[in-house]
Amino acid sequence: TIASVSETWEVPESIHHSLVKQDLEHNMGYKWFGGGRPKVTENGEWTQGGGHAILVNIAHMDANKIKEIVVPEPLSGRLSSVVWIKAVPKVKCNISILIIVGIYFKPNHKIKSMLNDHLAMNFHYLKSKYNPVNFLFLGDFNEFSPNLLLLQASSLRQLVHYPTCFPGGSSIDLIVTNIGGHY
Repeated sequence: TIASVSETWEVPESIHHSLVKQDLEHNMGYKWFGGGRPKVTENGEWTQGGGHAILVNIAHMDANKIKEIVVPEPLSGRLSSVVWIKAVPKVKCNISILIIVGIYFKPNHKIKSMLNDHLAMNFHYLKSKYNPVNFLFLGDFNEFSPNLLLLQASSLRQLVHYPTCFPGGSSIDLIVTNIGGHY
């Protein structure tokens, strides 16, 4: 089981975050892969915004962050975040390796081309490293269009075709994958 949580407003140093993460990991069996956006205000207080978390049920999958992928600073900090995870099912099934990419893209942000390049380059790198491999790109895309990501392979599909943000009715929480039949 995999879950994506958008707008986590994660502040890793907070006691509330620690308690939620501890409950998810120890009582519910999920491993937390977070991409929060904490920042410090002018008076030195912690605030936060946006962010995402990918939760992987460790009873069903072995999962770890892919450490050899370096996420550039604008995509790993206060502005946006990308987390790359490799998951391997513990039971035999038609998925041997699953690459999960959690994305939070800040609204009105000007690094769309950097995110496109980062996703495409690492998609092809991991596709050549692991064969066969399946991909799951998900999260809070805001104004980031996955069109260039979809052009990387004919098997990739965007699965969310309904509003996920109200008011306004826009689709910002998206899922792009080559295993849409499992959704």
